[in-house]
Amino acid sequence: MKKDNDNEQFLDKKSTNSNLTPEKDQEVTNDEYDKLFKKANLDLGTTLHFEEKASKGIIKLAKYQAKISTILIVLTILLLIVPVLTLCSYLYYGTGNRANDLLDTTKNLIYVTKPNTMLEEGFDTRIGFFSMDANFNTLKRVGKQSLNSEAFKVHYTMKQFSAVERQSKTSIPVSESNKNHFIFPSNNLNFDKNKEWEVLNGLSSGSVAELYISFDDLYSPQEVEHELPKSIDTLWLAVNSGVENSQNSEQIIPLGYPTHSDTNLFSPFFGAKVAKQGIQPIFLKIVEQLAQRQKLISTFPNYQNTSFSKRLDYIKKNGILTYGVVVTGPSEELKKLKSNKIVRTIKVGEVELWNWHS
Repeated sequence: MKKDNDNEQFLDKKSTNSNLTPEKDQEVTNDEYDKLFKKANLDLGTTLHFEEKASKGIIKLAKYQAKISTILIVLTILLLIVPVLTLCSYLYYGTGNRANDLLDTTKNLIYVTKPNTMLEEGFDTRIGFFSMDANFNTLKRVGKQSLNSEAFKVHYTMKQFSAVERQSKTSIPVSESNKNHFIFPSNNLNFDKNKEWEVLNGLSSGSVAELYISFDDLYSPQEVEHELPKSIDTLWLAVNSGVENSQNSEQIIPLGYPTHSDTNLFSPFFGAKVAKQGIQPIFLKIVEQLAQRQKLISTFPNYQNTSFSKRLDYIKKNGILTYGVVVTGPSEELKKLKSNKIVRTIKVGEVELWNWHS
């Protein structure tokens, strides 16, 4: 409408100036065209500026909406992937007996390679994305009581051990409890054997203790039972498996079994099993199972060179002979072992106040 008015004004002016000379009339006409052209350019610039500003706003809004859409799509995918992966992980460990195989191997290692050690209860397990965590506590007997020994957290990735966290709950540090406290009869002594007797003699008469005994020779379990006094309890026998005569025997993981059945239902030496099969047959069966899982066990920290197959063959060929034992009892009764003919060296373990009874 505004442009129409301008055109009308232009025509009126043109009519008004019709009486002018041709030269002047041409000048007036050019001036009017210049004014209209400048005005049209000004209107076009204003329009373009508005459209450019509006376009930037639209583009900015579109980018924001695209980001929101991308985030929502990613979240949707994650919400779909998490339950799918969780379900697949449960199926992986639930089929093929994979979870039970890992837990049984862990349990068996505890009972036959860690002297005087047993599970407190079962395992607290949690399944992750194709991984599993098992938390459990171990006990050791000192006197007539079972005391907390260590807290374990074992992490499995797929079907292998990937990490083990241990927290000692006793007075013996974890690094020290990892050592083999038994000395093979043919190995030379590399420490002062009288030092441990001095420690034992310094214990009060109102205490009980755990004692690692190394023999002067190899003995059958029956001979050990006959030679040791009835006033103390035998707990765990260290079995000769053909590798203990190494000069680095301190670094060799001992192999043995508890001398008594366990009241824990999860124990491989549970009372009902022992009554039916016997302790030694169960022990040999466990070592055989560990030999079959040697590849898995080699992923367990510090168990890379356990050679269960070789050790099992040696035991089957030579029978079960022991070179050491873990015992517990009143400190005064343990002190009397210094005069026992089969005792070569000792290592004092945990000590507790009197809790002994018949």
